[in-house]
Amino acid sequence: MFHVPWRCERLIVAGFFVCLDSFLSLLTIMPARIVVTIWRVMKTRKFRRPNAADLSDYGCFVVLALGVASLVSDISLIYHVIRGQGTIKLYVVYNVLEIFDKLCQSFGEDVLQVLFNSAEGLSACSTDNVTFELMRFILDEAIAVVAFDIHSFVLLAQAITLSTCIIAHNNALLALLVSNNFAEIKSNVFKRVSKENLHNLVYYH
Repeated sequence: MFHVPWRCERLIVAGFFVCLDSFLSLLTIMPARIVVTIWRVMKTRKFRRPNAADLSDYGCFVVLALGVASLVSDISLIYHVIRGQGTIKLYVVYNVLEIFDKLCQSFGEDVLQVLFNSAEGLSACSTDNVTFELMRFILDEAIAVVAFDIHSFVLLAQAITLSTCIIAHNNALLALLVSNNFAEIKSNVFKRVSKENLHNLVYYH
């Protein structure tokens, strides 16, 4: 029993470095691959059909760029709209945003999987089906952009709601949110988990 905390810490550290590697690859390796591909095309002046990895890089880069572009939204306006709500309304808004966050996470995984499948289909299709596969890839890319923009807005609104609760003069709402999170943690901690469920929890969450 005493070795469980040590193994949990090792798992948390390993998960942190996996997330850090994925984050840094999106910011460094993926743009570098795109630049190398564009430079190769400009140097040889011969366009060849990109493979699935290149198409996936292009799709992820477009989603990332448009997600960063959403930072120009007026945060002060959102803050004043949320701050003007009552205590009970803020509690309801925070819980609704949390539910939408989980829904967006689940939907975003499926959207990315469909986008990668479209990239593989476009790279491996015959000449007769290029138009259909290209339109499918563009449609999946548009859906991915819209889905991740909505998810970014949900996370932004959730952070603003939480900051509003923290700086509010009434501490009852913050205590209510914290107690709600503790109740959720307790339901997950004391739930019986099998080895198969623990494997899925570690690798997919």
